[in-house]
Amino acid sequence: MFMAGAIRYGCRAVFARSSKPFRLARVLLPFFALLASPVAAYGPDLLLREGRLCDEDRGFCLRGTILYYPNSRLIEIRARVARAPGPGWVSILFRGSDRNNQPNTTVMEFPVRGASSEIIDRSFITDYPQVNQWRIIGMIFEPDPEARDAARDQ
Repeated sequence: MFMAGAIRYGCRAVFARSSKPFRLARVLLPFFALLASPVAAYGPDLLLREGRLCDEDRGFCLRGTILYYPNSRLIEIRARVARAPGPGWVSILFRGSDRNNQPNTTVMEFPVRGASSEIIDRSFITDYPQVNQWRIIGMIFEPDPEARDAARDQ
């Protein structure tokens, strides 16, 4: 029922609300949901979600999230050091394949001071623009006392 104009209640005039905007919203909402679904499909890929990533002998471990943004080819890590024998260099290995199923590998390297709960907030752009999906294949930790200074400089 559509009502317009003022309705008198006592000495005040109150304008009646129209139900047309609500009908219009009910019709347009599914339409906008269809348009937004392809956009949502291009969000970041979760490679690791609040998980633990350790090297082979479990001497060095990270706990956090690793994201891949396909549009900008950016891999981003937000984590904390869970276990470390000391300062050193961390290499995280990623593998992906392009449309022709050609395997590609890239490495993210960064220094750590080796302190427990050290914050790791790094990102890098991959070398292969044709790869849309990456996965983590491993992590390597190489102890190096000079990495402590390199980690402070970054």
